[in-house]
Amino acid sequence: MKVSTTKVLSAAGAAALLVPGLAIAASPAADTPATWTTVPASSQAVEGEAPANGVVRVPNVQGEFSFDQTTVTPNNRMADDWSIAVGGDVANPYNATIGEIAQDDGTLSQIMGCSCAANPAGGRAVVNADVSGVSLAALIERARPAANANTVTLTSADGYTMSLPLDYVMQRRAIIASAINGEDLGASVGGTNQVWLDGTAAKYFTRNVVSIEVTAEAVAPAIPGSEDAPEDQYVNRPNVGILAGA
Repeated sequence: MKVSTTKVLSAAGAAALLVPGLAIAASPAADTPATWTTVPASSQAVEGEAPANGVVRVPNVQGEFSFDQTTVTPNNRMADDWSIAVGGDVANPYNATIGEIAQDDGTLSQIMGCSCAANPAGGRAVVNADVSGVSLAALIERARPAANANTVTLTSADGYTMSLPLDYVMQRRAIIASAINGEDLGASVGGTNQVWLDGTAAKYFTRNVVSIEVTAEAVAPAIPGSEDAPEDQYVNRPNVGILAGA
């Protein structure tokens, strides 16, 4: 949608034109005391003298402005510009966009599995996908975690958090994905970025990550899939789809 309008600026018969530079004055309306505005130094004085920080009033100033809302930012541009803060108990906290990270560390592309936490034997809530993005481990290593750090907490743009054992994350292929099967993430699962973890249920695939905190906690989070995992929902859950007989 394009909107265009013309605006007449006025104040008691005269309009204030505010621009930096030389201060000059114009004659006000008969019943209006003189006030001042600032005009560019390259402009010529209209009349009178003004203090250094004065203003000038120019009657019947008109101008046109417009804007255009038809331009759509491509998904890949939004992903490149998405910023992630890495901090916590680290020696080198930093903030970088996905585009900057990809330029410095390169991108990864890996065939990875994604299965629902509640997928039963014979269930079909499991897929393989070609996942592309930046390495979560590389981002953490760049921050130089403290020797006793044991927890990684991922925070989404909506405030959702997911905490994982640091060793668990570092021992697996972990990608902050921005593309799936060669298409921007928004074309498939939605969002701008999503963490994919090898051998881990999709419950832990945090989306739209804005913050990565590496901390030293008294007790590290439970390992995904263990009996200590929240709600005991992973005990004896096979997380595999059997689509055909042997």
